[in-house]
Amino acid sequence: MPCDSIITNTVDLPKMHPKLRAAALKGLKVTDIEDDEFSYQGNRYALRGGVLVGLDGQSQREVGRVADLLKQQYSTAVVKTTAARNGWALKQIGPNRYAAVKR
Repeated sequence: MPCDSIITNTVDLPKMHPKLRAAALKGLKVTDIEDDEFSYQGNRYALRGGVLVGLDGQSQREVGRVADLLKQQYSTAVVKTTAARNGWALKQIGPNRYAAVKR
């Protein structure tokens, strides 16, 4: 029986830890970060009341896609921070997939 597991969690935008959210935005390679507003691929977005909104007339589908990417990057930041805190090494085994190894 394998000793690994996959855990699925949801990411609640209004409850994101500020430092981890900053790491997620950096991982997403956003630009022009000011307060809760940022640019991604030439469009402006903002976190307002815990909801990601497009400031340039983006469709709801496009805003949802960017929100999903932000959540993925946030999850990656959580995994990396947890691994560092526990002294684990991370090995990327696929897109958005990591294996933690005790040092």
